[in-house]
Amino acid sequence: MDVSSRSQSKAWIKEFLFVRGMISGPDGSPLYQYHVTDEELSELPLILKRSIADVESPSFSQYWAAAFCLYVAERYRREYDGTNLSWSWQGFEKPLSVELPSRLHSEVVHKGLGFWKRPLRVRANGNDYLGSLFDEGGLPWRLIKSETHGFGRAVRGAIANYYRVKLLGGDVVSVIANYEHYFPQTFRTHEKYLLIASVVEWLMGLAETYPISTVDNPADYLDEKAPDWRKQSPLPVSESNARNLINEWLKDAGKSRSEKKRLEADEKNFTCEHWLKGSHENWSIETEVFLPAEITIELEGHSIQSTRLEIAFYEGDSLLKRSGIAHGKVNDDRSQITVKINSRAIPVVRSKPELPLTVQFLSNGHRIHASYFEGSELDYDSLPMVFVEDGDQLKLISTASVTIPASHAVVRIPPPLDLEDGVEYGELGEDQSAGKWIDISNDITLSGQGSKVMLRFDPNATISKPTLAGTVALYDTLPNLVYRGWPSVKSFGFEGGSGCRLLANGIPLEFDYQQNEVGSFQLSALGGSGETLLRRKIGVIPRDLRVMSVPASSNSHARIILRSSRRLSVRLMDESIRADEQETPDGYVITMEPRSGRQVPEKVRVALVDGIHPGEPVVLRLPYPKTGVQLFDDEGKEVKGGLISLDQLIEMSMTLTPKPDTKEQFFVSLELICQHLPNFRRHYPFTVNSQAQRISLYAFQEDIQQMLGTTSNQDAFVRISVETDRILKQVNIVRYNARLEGPNTLGRLEVVADTLSESGDSARVSGMRLDDPRAAPVEVPERSSQGVGMGVFEIPPKMMKNGPWLLFPPAESSVKFRPTVWVTEDSMDTTEAQASTLHSAAKKFHPTHNPHVFEEAISAMAEDFSHSGWDYLRALKEEYSALPLSAFESWKALANNTSAMAAAVFRLEFDPAFCRRLSNELAVIWETVNVQTWIKVRSAQHDFLVDRGIPEDFSEKLVEDRINSVSSTIPCFMHLADYLRDPKPVNLEQAPFVFAKICFEDLRRNHADDQRWPEWFGVELTNWVHQQDLPAEIKSLPDVGFSRAVTFLPVFMAAVTAGKAKFTDLTESLPELRFAVRVLSDFDRDAWYEPSYSLVLSNLLLETE
Repeated sequence: MDVSSRSQSKAWIKEFLFVRGMISGPDGSPLYQYHVTDEELSELPLILKRSIADVESPSFSQYWAAAFCLYVAERYRREYDGTNLSWSWQGFEKPLSVELPSRLHSEVVHKGLGFWKRPLRVRANGNDYLGSLFDEGGLPWRLIKSETHGFGRAVRGAIANYYRVKLLGGDVVSVIANYEHYFPQTFRTHEKYLLIASVVEWLMGLAETYPISTVDNPADYLDEKAPDWRKQSPLPVSESNARNLINEWLKDAGKSRSEKKRLEADEKNFTCEHWLKGSHENWSIETEVFLPAEITIELEGHSIQSTRLEIAFYEGDSLLKRSGIAHGKVNDDRSQITVKINSRAIPVVRSKPELPLTVQFLSNGHRIHASYFEGSELDYDSLPMVFVEDGDQLKLISTASVTIPASHAVVRIPPPLDLEDGVEYGELGEDQSAGKWIDISNDITLSGQGSKVMLRFDPNATISKPTLAGTVALYDTLPNLVYRGWPSVKSFGFEGGSGCRLLANGIPLEFDYQQNEVGSFQLSALGGSGETLLRRKIGVIPRDLRVMSVPASSNSHARIILRSSRRLSVRLMDESIRADEQETPDGYVITMEPRSGRQVPEKVRVALVDGIHPGEPVVLRLPYPKTGVQLFDDEGKEVKGGLISLDQLIEMSMTLTPKPDTKEQFFVSLELICQHLPNFRRHYPFTVNSQAQRISLYAFQEDIQQMLGTTSNQDAFVRISVETDRILKQVNIVRYNARLEGPNTLGRLEVVADTLSESGDSARVSGMRLDDPRAAPVEVPERSSQGVGMGVFEIPPKMMKNGPWLLFPPAESSVKFRPTVWVTEDSMDTTEAQASTLHSAAKKFHPTHNPHVFEEAISAMAEDFSHSGWDYLRALKEEYSALPLSAFESWKALANNTSAMAAAVFRLEFDPAFCRRLSNELAVIWETVNVQTWIKVRSAQHDFLVDRGIPEDFSEKLVEDRINSVSSTIPCFMHLADYLRDPKPVNLEQAPFVFAKICFEDLRRNHADDQRWPEWFGVELTNWVHQQDLPAEIKSLPDVGFSRAVTFLPVFMAAVTAGKAKFTDLTESLPELRFAVRVLSDFDRDAWYEPSYSLVLSNLLLETE
């Protein structure tokens, strides 16, 4: 470069920009994106030495400062390996033979970053001058290519799982964060995760655009086809060693891209994949299940009261996981309901992987449809589990003979199987069930208990294994997997059973085996060498079997009726019941009565076998029919009443049984019981036609949470009542199953369990420093007598200072009490103290004297995306996600500030599940956020990311992905994504108001059979609508009075979002209004609320424009 001008630093900088086409000056990009060449870096020290006088020159100091900042950032990017350079100025100044005083450090960095149009980073402890320059350097190349520090491993893992994570509703940043334990401590920050994720997105963007999976040298291909591909690189592509590594990553990206079609294929619907979690000694299974994008459910006589459906996953007969709410649409004759599914792939942590998994669709707790996931049950007690590496995880590929398309595999061998002699393998450990874990890279054979399992290696093989196809019966049974009629065996190479031999209980099945007996069978599929390809314990019942229960009446005993055209043999297996089994023209009737002095059981067991060729039976476990209402826990024991905690709802079900041979109307109501608030109620009618109807109480959990979330009173509860013409049962639902008494002045406290807690439940107490959520929690010791806990705990000396502390039940505590603030003596004098950060607010918080101290910091955070409060909330979100949000005053303050809430969606990367938590637990109504606020925070998040060195394209993609991710829970995002990015009329959907009439007709048709529509604030909403300048098409919509509240709510909420109305225009009673909005909007969200809300909102915004 020509550096002969008066100021060498100015001349060098001007030339540096000129060769990059930046004649008018820097463009605000992070310094690493200028891609300093080797020659330029070698010149910089000389220029800085020669022009040291420019440091304090009024005319040239900004150029010297700009060159110095560039020099530090680039040396850090190229040379920092976690040990050298350290975190001091000396490592950079020594080669320049200078030592700037601390005064000049701050001045030089201010001027230099100002010249480059880059921000100075502010940390919790103030301005970070050297750290700002390190951030400008991006990712240190030596750490990236080092196997020790895990950056490269994180990139490869994120690439390998890119589409799988996207399908699961996750994001790349969270995948990178999972590798944080491999990173140096100083790199375990969210900003660094974002920067590494930008590398992954850049690579995958190239794989999406160019066919790099089919070329040997992707970098050379891109040089030819897309010469500018390097410009957006977050890494130094020009360096030869960097080019080699990036070439490998590009190949990985190409492979990952080719997997996308497989993951999204319809063939994966209702299938699953299993992944190993934990250690070999204490392992567990996580199963990913795949659902279709849309499912049509035949109602088959089910009378659904709501198009709001709960999606839940069951393991056997036990609820394992909820997957949220879906809103369906019924057809004209109400014989079908079509449900769109947003999350097609869902991870489920298994409790008993030997049981089959089903997905069930519930309407007000009543199951209307269920589907089984083929291969979801794992017979790990008698068959091996074969895992191969997929990214950085182990994926199960088989529990039988298989050709392994990898260089090695990890195998768990159960005790019944033996490994053939003379095979080399690596021992990995032994688990608690005596299963042996080994690593193999050579062919092996396992044998035992009549099974021979052959594991062969072929890197070019395609995994193929037999599967069972049939209709799974959804009764509670033994064995756990029971089919209606014999299933067929299908797979590549085995279609119709032609490629394998089928055996049932060791006996070959004939070609017409599907006509065979009813009962329980050990079904095996064997290959040509006698190797086991598949083995399942299954049951078979007649395809046309129907089971009905009739309760006892004054003149008849209780009966179980089984109807089938097939000849059966049936037997009641319970000795406490006197039973009479009789054959009828269309089936069998079992008449039952308890034996003298014996209690009526909760369930009875009915054994079914073939009537012609009897063998091992299928056992149906059926509730004993009783008129009225019965409440059962997860073990089938009847719960008489009393208190139930929210967590215990997952275990509860309710059976509604009408009087014999009658149709009966049951009413379930939820009522909020809380001081100083009106008792809100929700009603759920159930029409039960002659047969008992089972209701999952857990399906009401979200509604109960919403009711409790309307009040800050942690002692409020919800009463569930079931009635017909009289009240049949009442139970109270509380947040916690125990109370915390104390601490007293001596720091002694007691955990008092309520009557609903089991006697064997153990209580644990931990303490969290409210001003430092990243600090490890402190265990509060329990006093004991002869080794037995007394339920009395004593605050340890460490917690007697540095308060306040939050006392909470840790995850391992089976007793859950209300989290309580413990104010230490050194933190009591906080009356009306102000705080500008959440850390200091937590320090100054007092539940009585200073309860609102968080509000000032929360307001500041809405305007400052660099505020330390975001780090505080992120720590709470990551470290204490198991605790209720209402346990933290900071979350409650955030929920009451709509601007800060909107900022948090982007700044804390809320996903749909967390948005729902805020709605349920803190009564957040997302429609109350003004659209101008959304526009402002969207732009602020984009600018914040760019300021932090995240590439422009990736910053925009992160923002767009966040909007798409939560659009199912934030209605404003559903149709206004383009408008929020660029608020112009052309980006608004311009639909006429008459379209609302079409939606209203769908609403009326969907709910033609509903006997009761919610009418909260019907009068107030009607008056408000008629006072507005709205077209007649809107004002005249409701044709009957009871439909006005549901009809007009989306119109009002659209006006609130558009800034045309205040949320409190209807009433000043916020708890009641928030509750009403949830009830009214959920009445028919898919067909009415969201489309009409979006329609009115777009038109109101067009009027404003």
